[in-house]
Amino acid sequence: MTDYICKLTLKELCARDIIKEEDIEVYRYGLQLLVATILKGLGIAIIGILTGLLKESIIFILFFSSLRIQQEDIMPKL
Repeated sequence: MTDYICKLTLKELCARDIIKEEDIEVYRYGLQLLVATILKGLGIAIIGILTGLLKESIIFILFFSSLRIQQEDIMPKL
């Protein structure tokens, strides 16, 4: 699903000469990460709405994402 959305978006951006053909792989990687993150957030929000815990779900997303950012600083560089 994310790959399909990314391909359509990148094809349109290339057609409008917004990005260059040789840079497509870089944009594809970043766009796939962005789309996956948005879909995960929407999934958690939908589960929060269905269970009646939307506020708690949003708080979870905010705190968990901040922990992941801090973890990247702590992890040793391999």
